[in-house]
Amino acid sequence: MRENLTGKIVFILLLLASTVWAQDRTVSGRVTAEDGSSLPGVNVLLKGTTNGTVTDANGDFKMSVPSSGGILVFSFIGMSTQEEDIGARSVVDLQMKADIRQLQEVVVNAIGENVSKDKMGIAATTVSGSSVVQSGEPNLINGMAGKAAGVLITRNGGDPGAGSYIQMRGQSTITGGLQPLIVIDGMPMFNDNLGSGTGSVQQQSRLNDINPADIANIEFIKSSSGAALWGSRALNGVIVITTKKGKNTSGKLNASYSGTVSFDQVNKMPDLQTQFGQGSNGRFSTGTSSSYGDIIAQRAGGADTPNGSPAYVQFPDGTKRYGIAAGNAANTHGGKNSKDTYDHTKDVFGTGHMVEHGLTLSGGNSRSQFYASYNNLSQQGIIKNNSSYDKNTAKFAVNTELTDKLHAVVNAQYTNVRSNRIQQGSNTSGLLLGQLRTAPDFDNSRWIGTAYNSAGIATVGKEITYRNPIGANATPGYDNPFFTMNRNRSFSVVNRFIGNIELTYDVADWLNLKANSGLDAYTERRTDFGDAQSAAYLSGSYTEQMVTNSQWNTNLYATAHKKFSDFFTGKVLLGFNYNNRAYNNVGATATNFIIPNAPPNLQNSPNTNRTPFNAATYQRTSAGFMTFDGEFADQFFLNMTARAETASTFGPQAQSLFFYPTASGAWQFSKLTGTNDFFNFGKLRLSYGVVGQQPGAYNNLTQFGVQSYFDSYGPTLAASSYGVGGYAISTVAGNQKIRPERKHELEGGFDLRFLNERVTVSATAYYNKTTDVILQTQVALSSGFSNTISNAGAIENKGAELNVGVNWLKLPNGFSWSSNFIWSAYRNNVVSLAGAQYVFLAGFTDGASVATQGRAYGTIWGAPTMRAMLMAPMRLMPTVSPLYLLQRVQLVILTLNTGQVLVTPLATKT
Repeated sequence: MRENLTGKIVFILLLLASTVWAQDRTVSGRVTAEDGSSLPGVNVLLKGTTNGTVTDANGDFKMSVPSSGGILVFSFIGMSTQEEDIGARSVVDLQMKADIRQLQEVVVNAIGENVSKDKMGIAATTVSGSSVVQSGEPNLINGMAGKAAGVLITRNGGDPGAGSYIQMRGQSTITGGLQPLIVIDGMPMFNDNLGSGTGSVQQQSRLNDINPADIANIEFIKSSSGAALWGSRALNGVIVITTKKGKNTSGKLNASYSGTVSFDQVNKMPDLQTQFGQGSNGRFSTGTSSSYGDIIAQRAGGADTPNGSPAYVQFPDGTKRYGIAAGNAANTHGGKNSKDTYDHTKDVFGTGHMVEHGLTLSGGNSRSQFYASYNNLSQQGIIKNNSSYDKNTAKFAVNTELTDKLHAVVNAQYTNVRSNRIQQGSNTSGLLLGQLRTAPDFDNSRWIGTAYNSAGIATVGKEITYRNPIGANATPGYDNPFFTMNRNRSFSVVNRFIGNIELTYDVADWLNLKANSGLDAYTERRTDFGDAQSAAYLSGSYTEQMVTNSQWNTNLYATAHKKFSDFFTGKVLLGFNYNNRAYNNVGATATNFIIPNAPPNLQNSPNTNRTPFNAATYQRTSAGFMTFDGEFADQFFLNMTARAETASTFGPQAQSLFFYPTASGAWQFSKLTGTNDFFNFGKLRLSYGVVGQQPGAYNNLTQFGVQSYFDSYGPTLAASSYGVGGYAISTVAGNQKIRPERKHELEGGFDLRFLNERVTVSATAYYNKTTDVILQTQVALSSGFSNTISNAGAIENKGAELNVGVNWLKLPNGFSWSSNFIWSAYRNNVVSLAGAQYVFLAGFTDGASVATQGRAYGTIWGAPTMRAMLMAPMRLMPTVSPLYLLQRVQLVILTLNTGQVLVTPLATKT
């Protein structure tokens, strides 16, 4: 009985297997576009199953289907989804039709929501991630340069990984930050450039921590109307970055590798004179700072004649250098006979290089998709030593439908950056100062040796410079650029995590709820070492510090949309935003090394020469926001937004809530006038909006700090000198009524498309004015303070932007050639400074960049002594070409006024 039952079961299983086998058959086909070109990457799915495939490079596909047939569903971006009944066919070819609705370009607004560009009442500029990669720039910021009208991107320096300055539509504040807010996948991120200055190394821009290859697209939101959803963080505009995500590959794994090698060289150096030797008044003199001495070509030639002093320096190769007699009226050359000159523009600069490797994996099915990438970038700068940048980035993103109504997106990125940088700023150890001021007849490559004084006492490892040619002086004057490059070091290590999770729940066809919460956090360890012989750090300086910065951001909102009739469709979004930022910097500096040549150690200094430091700021912002979108007759589009915000940086006696409203409208007049093969699309747009900028942390409070007092006739008096320490109240009074700066902007323009959308034209004009600009204003000394922080200034910009795109060639095989032409110009004016003559921005001795009422931000303010420069240009910087100097000076002299020099930038163009 048991055997009979077993046999029946086996028979039934074989029958079922044969039945299943009989049901399988193969269907193939080719998918093409309306012009007959093949369509690779089209999703082909057997309806009601997970069985599917994608078309290959020729548009062909092949898959197994049941013998009874079924329905194939074809879907592709920009094409209408189509269904085909298989029936008894074994070949199913299909020509897909363009979906006019999908052809409308979709852009991302300030909070990360997709919107149709053709329905927007503001100017929107989209840059694809691929165009940034194709720029060849290793850093994201520099790769964005020149891609959008009205956006100015300028490098801060040539060091690998060095920061860049981003400005959109002029300067909208005076003493506050000028950088736009960066939003990545719906959450703000840091783009710090902490610690950069004229007397230091070039710090990195944290936006460069992002791998350009991971970016899908970038939106430049320049108008206040578009940026106002971020309220008092959007004064300077918003840059929205959307990263790549996985796609449905029917379970197949896509893998790609990219490798890049590039080389860098100095683009241009100033012309340096080689006619006059070291010295002054036409006479040679060793060790002086000037280079208008004797005429080099008139020297006798051969070896120099020593001055007879026993002091000398011996170089590592054994050669010796003695002092040389100075020239006089009878013999302008003195003991200088050699006619050799040196090209100092090549002292420390060589050919830099960059090697980059990238690996990406992606895939998924109709319910879940993933994207993973790893990128390694190793760059050696154009400075021959201690100039490097190594970045490793890993990213993972997954999209999944947890249920039919609940969708989740997770993004996570980790970045590690290690870099070496060189002193380049305005200090006596700055690389270019020592390099370009060196006399043309002095050899900088002999930068170190053993110096012997007249008594024969040796000093090993002495720095040799053009102002200290045999090491006889205690100070080098200006550091030899070789010494700066090899001995003064700045090293940093950054570890950064950026991640967010987004949940979307479809309550109904017309209503969904969304939560987006994420974290951006990084730590940076910095080490700065100044050798004990360096001019800027004589006796030595060593600093160790740890910088931590974190930002937690949450957006919660609900979106409802409904088509009420063929005439009107409405959409409303209500949301809440919470943002918390914490910054901490702790470290210590040691000076006056006990053992000059010892390895870096904070204890290698007396107790009185060790200075600990720390700084911490905490900021919180809470806001409610809403948007309304209305479509009327499918040609009129209205968008209104509002944000009500409070923040911890506002004064406790100030208004508790600040309101940022906007309104924008667009009219697609081409739907009224009609279109043809020449004219395809036309839209007019107009917008108005208000944005702001938060006060700096603790500007609403009068602060205390460790203070030192000094005058011109005695040493510094510090409370810490007596072993007890102490605090003193600041001379700047806080303002408990401090308010955010607020910018009002009006923008108008049009968008046109011609010749089957091969030519696009977009033009925009705008005017904006920022009021309540935060400044330090003077108060009566009888108050106990010298200044107070006030909402006291106003500044305005007006400008125009033009963007023309041309698609020159578009072949059926996918090859295309297009160009994009951009132009922009703006005029800036400082409207009010609350009675102050000017506000200092930056500068050195004879000239300064200032904000002064009635003129542009950044006007150069100086003294009329520049007339002397025109009379004797060779005396200013004799190693620079006199013609070059004369041209530079004339630019200033032409605008010379009585008692002051004002050079005003009338317009800036990109």
